[in-house]
Amino acid sequence: MVVSGEISDLLLWVGLIISIPITVWALARLFTDGSSVRKHFIAKNSVWFGVFAFTIGIPMIATMAVYKGFPVFGHLFYSEPAMVEVTVERKRSRFHVRGYVFCEGIFYAKEFKSSFDNSICGLEKSDWYSLRMGDKVTLIGNSSSFGFMYSDYKIHDFKG
Repeated sequence: MVVSGEISDLLLWVGLIISIPITVWALARLFTDGSSVRKHFIAKNSVWFGVFAFTIGIPMIATMAVYKGFPVFGHLFYSEPAMVEVTVERKRSRFHVRGYVFCEGIFYAKEFKSSFDNSICGLEKSDWYSLRMGDKVTLIGNSSSFGFMYSDYKIHDFKG
């Protein structure tokens, strides 16, 4: 799902604000005598690793949960069928990119701008290899104020 640009910035800030009290609570537990968290990290001789993991990990997980989870949940209830025509801005250098297990055939659209990810994936291998910068692709799916989720696509061939 491509999250709309206006709502993505707001969701990033909401996720970060939510993560602040959780991080403070986790760090307080880390430095409270007798807490199970402190006992675990002292036994491993890695209290500073706990500090690093809590201050980086908790905000990252909370922000991504809000940024990706809330729009998808809202989109499922408030979306309507739509067709969107996009222009290929660029595509990944390879069809399959390591780390993207569920997302092959990635390209980026000029019309979708998001804070984290404006990629569109799931193209068939033959379609992805024939795709060039500037090509038009019609995405068929559902649109809402949260963003756009497509279920099918059609590549327009203007080359004659």
